[in-house]
Order: sequence, then C-alpha cells, then structure tokens
Amino acid sequence: MSTSQDQAGLTGNGSDIINVVSAGPFTLQPAEEQVVAFALLAGNSLSELTQAAVDARNFYTNTGVPLNNSTTDTEWSVFPNPSSEKLTLKRGDGKYTQANVYLADIRGRIVRDQKWTGISSSMNVTELEEGIYILKIESSEGVTQKRIVIRH
Repeated sequence: MSTSQDQAGLTGNGSDIINVVSAGPFTLQPAEEQVVAFALLAGNSLSELTQAAVDARNFYTNTGVPLNNSTTDTEWSVFPNPSSEKLTLKRGDGKYTQANVYLADIRGRIVRDQKWTGISSSMNVTELEEGIYILKIESSEGVTQKRIVIRH
C-alpha cells in the first residue's frame, strides 16, 4: 500500500486513497500557511480513473504556483490586497528597476501583463472577475510570485 502522492490510487483497487487523504495532522503556527490540493475524479473504469488521476497530477504540477515564492532577495510590496480597482506594486528598497509583470488566474491563464519601469507602478483590475490570482514579477534579479485576491 502506498501513501505517496505520486502513487496514490495506482494500486489497482484504490485501497490506498484513504491513507493519502488522511495524511497529517498538520500543526500550523499563527501566520503560517499550508497549501492543500485535491481533485475529484470520475470515470467508468479503473483505466479512466487512473488516467484522470495522472491528468490531475500533471495539471497541478504544471500550473500550481507556490504562494509568495521568490528567487530574489528584492522585497516587493503589492497593495491593497484584496483589491477591487487597482493594484500598486512597489519595490521595497526604492531602487529603480525594469520588470515584466504578469497576473494569472488560478488556472494559470495570463489575464494582465505589462512592462514596468521605475520604483512603483499600478495595474488596473476593475474588469477582472472576483477570485484568487497569482502576480508574477520577473526582473534581472529574479522572479517573485504573490497571491492576489480580487473582490468587487
């Protein structure tokens, strides 16, 4: 029996799923986060369910983005968050920079992109649907990603 996420549901009879679902318990300190992902699968046969599990894992692996992930030491402020009209991006150290800024919906589709030059900039979000988005800032110093919430 497997309790590994990569092997979950592939035992032939599905008996290991309960162990994967009940993995834990997790202890979180105040202000800590734990990302939990799951997929509901359906199929008319074991082979269809197996393929659905593989597809779900591939989708999550290819589109899932760690929250507040950064490959740079540069601090970026993004506010207000949640936002309803415009997001303001500001470089924490006040240095002039050039960056490509992308806003993607939770499925990974780019809904806004802009070239940015300066210390701060803004992005209009009034036409976006409410939901969770991922803001990606790419500069010569690295990449920063942050979770953004849009509410109207």
